[in-house]
Amino acid sequence: MSKYQGYQLCAVLGETLSLEATISVLDYTLPRILSGYPRLERLIIEPSRYIDTIDAAYLLTKVAQQFRGHPTLRYLFCSSDWIVPGAVEGCPRLEVLIVPSLRGKEEEEEEEEPQAVSGMEEDGRGSSMDTMDVEYPDDLHENERRIGGRHWEIWRGSGMRRNLTWIMKHKPTLTHIEMNKPTFWNRIPKVAPISPLPILKHLKLSDICSWALVNFLDFLRQSGQREQPALRHLITLSLDLDWLIVPTNAYEAISLGCPNLQSLTFIYANLTPAGVEAIATHLPRLKCLVMDKCDMWFYHGWMSLVRYLCSRMKELEKVGLEKCSFRELPLTMQVRFPVYSTRAGTMGWWTHSLRSLKLYANDEYRPSTADLEEVVERFPQLQELKLEVPAETFTKDGIAVWGPAAVNLHGLKKLVLRSGKYESYGTEPVASNTPLHLPNLQTVSIWSCPIFPFNFILPNASNLTTLKLNFLPTILPDTTFISLPNLRYLAVRGITVLAHPICLSIVNALTADSPKLEVLIMEALHRDCANLPSAFFPRLVEKCPKLRVIRLDRFITPRSTLTLLANATIWPNLASFHVWGQSAIHGATIEWEQTSLCPFLQTHRLLRSFHVGLHTLEVPGFELEGRCTDEHGYCHARNVVTYASYARSIKSRWWWLEDVVVHGPIKRQSVADSLL
Repeated sequence: MSKYQGYQLCAVLGETLSLEATISVLDYTLPRILSGYPRLERLIIEPSRYIDTIDAAYLLTKVAQQFRGHPTLRYLFCSSDWIVPGAVEGCPRLEVLIVPSLRGKEEEEEEEEPQAVSGMEEDGRGSSMDTMDVEYPDDLHENERRIGGRHWEIWRGSGMRRNLTWIMKHKPTLTHIEMNKPTFWNRIPKVAPISPLPILKHLKLSDICSWALVNFLDFLRQSGQREQPALRHLITLSLDLDWLIVPTNAYEAISLGCPNLQSLTFIYANLTPAGVEAIATHLPRLKCLVMDKCDMWFYHGWMSLVRYLCSRMKELEKVGLEKCSFRELPLTMQVRFPVYSTRAGTMGWWTHSLRSLKLYANDEYRPSTADLEEVVERFPQLQELKLEVPAETFTKDGIAVWGPAAVNLHGLKKLVLRSGKYESYGTEPVASNTPLHLPNLQTVSIWSCPIFPFNFILPNASNLTTLKLNFLPTILPDTTFISLPNLRYLAVRGITVLAHPICLSIVNALTADSPKLEVLIMEALHRDCANLPSAFFPRLVEKCPKLRVIRLDRFITPRSTLTLLANATIWPNLASFHVWGQSAIHGATIEWEQTSLCPFLQTHRLLRSFHVGLHTLEVPGFELEGRCTDEHGYCHARNVVTYASYARSIKSRWWWLEDVVVHGPIKRQSVADSLL
């Protein structure tokens, strides 16, 4: 198969194309590649993952400069702002434009994914870099002087390529924009009377500088005062402010320029003392308010703030407060801000139609048991609940706070609980016999609770479709079996020295009767790897015949695993197979490729993602020589490059694979030791 034959194989039916900015793509040229996709609707251009980040940013910019547009394109994702001119001038149907920082495509998946690994250093699985910090050579701007329009000289400035006022003026059909480090004009551009107004519905801005924020607010305020709101169709607004102070008059400007706004999100923002009151005053019709890692002024903390917002904003359906810090005003200043008086937020006996509540806190501001009890009583229409809770609420001593939940939270569909540290030293936590039955509960995610949460799983076993158990301390007996007939997603993670037996015991118990399971994630986030029992995969094949995604981390698989799975009747819809961790697979040789790898990959033609960790790599042409040393006398760089080269070799031989990652133990042998 030729280098570019892969483009031609799926060009006729392809509606989504994901490319890495590599030398081959640059040489073949982006317009030539896109010409083979006459019905393309989604284009994703990402930096290459196998080269240095500076070189990756340079290649991404060069590839983005080649973009001339596409007549049917509706969705465009690229971290380089050089994609903007072609998007604005050459994509008549474009609706979604996403230009984030050079950190790769952000996953919306789970905010609950673990962020650290016990006992391990950074393993180099990802890197981050901002394209705005890269200095490109002068010849970068000399390749093309025109892009098919008359505005090439205007587009040359980085500030213009990120100027949302200019983009919305020339591309009013956009409905969704995400932009990193945006710029704005502090005036409204002159638009011809026949020009349509922007129909933008979703706007997400990140890394905003202070003057850009001021210009954006002035732009909204001016348009609202002229009774021609600039973003009258905007529904969702997300602002990542990098710890900027949000002026008190910002909320009035947002209400004037975005009269139909329903969702407002602040990330890394500093609110003024009157900020909370200004939100409730000028944006009372909001349905969603999210504050992520913000500093704000409010006197009584979490529930007082939620209570106050619900009393002033009757249409509020979702409140999210994650890792926010509260400051208390001095008593002398509370006269100026009456909302912070000791009576703030007291509503007597009250309920609210809130549907989603998220309270993730630092240890200093963790919601108390009384707060949890009030949540259960005050919000009977909750469908999604995510809370940081005291560890006692899982045990016999604190389970009483969930007593009214079976009646009050009968509509709850998703429950996420993060447990605090168990403080009762010298005593073992005791489970309660009180079951918590929620008839509509489908998703349960529990973090670090002191005991296995039987009370939350067993009464709702027949309804659960998603179950995530993270960092539990309990090893279940071999005789424990839980029937989960409708379970489709199971994730189990451990982080202590007993992570491997804990994960294995829980997975064995929960997969004993899970015939509909499609996704299995088992991660022992610790330095060492452990052997999987020889009966693990045969049992999994028997009990879970519909698996599509399997991801194991830091487990050593038996030698016969891939040979066993090289059967068309075993997991025919397998799309992702990750066996991660050093020595997860014993070794790669020519014999292993012929007897295990090749039959497995040839059998599973729907496989798209393949990650493996090797103990040794002895395939001819890819032997790990380990002769390249760094400035400290350690030889490991050649090993890393060899793993990446072998991954590209696998991807080129089995063209249907989209994501292949191979890694192994990095040799760190000093020069002195190598001479012995």
